[in-house]
Parts: sequence; C-alpha cells; structure tokens
Amino acid sequence: MPRTSTPPPELSIMAIQSPPNEQVLLERLVEGDERAFTKLFDAYYHQLGEYVFRVTGSLELTEEIVQDVFIRIWLKKETLGELNSLKNYLFILCRKPRI
Repeated sequence: MPRTSTPPPELSIMAIQSPPNEQVLLERLVEGDERAFTKLFDAYYHQLGEYVFRVTGSLELTEEIVQDVFIRIWLKKETLGELNSLKNYLFILCRKPRI
C-alpha cells in the first residue's frame, strides 16, 4: 500500500480537543472505572489514529499502535494520577510504539 499523508475517512477528525471533563475521567480511570476508560477511548481514538496514520501511511499499523497505546493505559491506569494532560501523554505514547 503506498504511503499517503491523508488519513482515510474513518480516521478523519475536525480538531484535536480534550473532552471537557478529561481530568474527572482520568481520576475515575485511575480508580478502575471502565466507563471512564471507554469515554476516553471514544474521545481520543480517532485523533490518535489520524496522527499515527500520517506517520505510518498504513491503516493496519495505525490501528495496532493506537490499540496498543490504550491497552498500555488500561494496564498502567493506577500510575496515571499525576498526569496534567492525558491527551499529551497519549500522543507521546503513539510516538514511542512498542510494536
């Protein structure tokens, strides 16, 4: 598949914004709240996907990287309480994939 800088429509977003209650959701995530995790996933999945796709040019690799980032977040949720911005942390993790 040729590399392209335009993400496919399923990854397209209008603007990169944090959910208005990110800090509350992050606090609930640290406590193990699955609904908070789902809301954060829904808020950031496409934003991260568009970002990663611009680097990789591969939808398959993009999905793998972004899913891995969210798995890492869930597994390390208890350590995230000191974050000032989950959004920034997610983008940093996308730049340093473990795949």
